[in-house]
Amino acid sequence: MHKMLIIAKQVFMKNVRSASWIFLVLSPVLLLGISIGIGHLVQSSQSKPTIGVVSTVPAIRKTFADSLPGMKVK
Repeated sequence: MHKMLIIAKQVFMKNVRSASWIFLVLSPVLLLGISIGIGHLVQSSQSKPTIGVVSTVPAIRKTFADSLPGMKVK
């Protein structure tokens, strides 16, 4: 029985040290990190678009600002 435990331990350690086992264990963590990183980059790059209005009449600027609520008017 003791020899069987030694052989089982040796086989387990041989499989644990293989590259495929390490890849199997680390791949979910890496994929999760990559997906969180991509999500963070996409979220941080979103901003309100800015529209520049060139006019001497302030009423035109106010009209654009009122008609486009999701945009920044400068």
